[in-house]
Amino acid sequence: LFPKAAISDYLEISDHPVDNFARELTALEDLDNFVNSIWRVVEQCQTSQIAHNLFLARGRTSGLLRAILWPRRSVYTAKSLSPLDSVAMTNGDSYNIAVAELAGMFVVAGDEVAEQLVQHGGLFKALKHERLSSDVINHLIASLSRDKMQ
Repeated sequence: LFPKAAISDYLEISDHPVDNFARELTALEDLDNFVNSIWRVVEQCQTSQIAHNLFLARGRTSGLLRAILWPRRSVYTAKSLSPLDSVAMTNGDSYNIAVAELAGMFVVAGDEVAEQLVQHGGLFKALKHERLSSDVINHLIASLSRDKMQ
């Protein structure tokens, strides 16, 4: 994790294909600030109608808790099990991919698709496809900066 260049209260995973906002809780005394800073990003995403994911985990090396939030493009139709397909597959067995995503899983149709994702940077390309435009991210950062000043 590195300091986020545009907004110093946040960290980011700099080599991740999707823009992200991260915080690390290193002392329980900072819990309110930790929660409030993540909530500010969630609230700005909701206000701007930006879909987002939030991941929480125990920090392996330096923190008690790590939170990573990444804004992403909205999906209004059933998600395909294969992000590499140019034509979206229908989800005929009514399996709700979003439920698995809530558990942190990256769901694919089968071994062949998983192999494609592993080879030739397929997973990186699939994640990069979820990336928002720099204009949207810059607007979100500007909103967070204004929110901090108030």
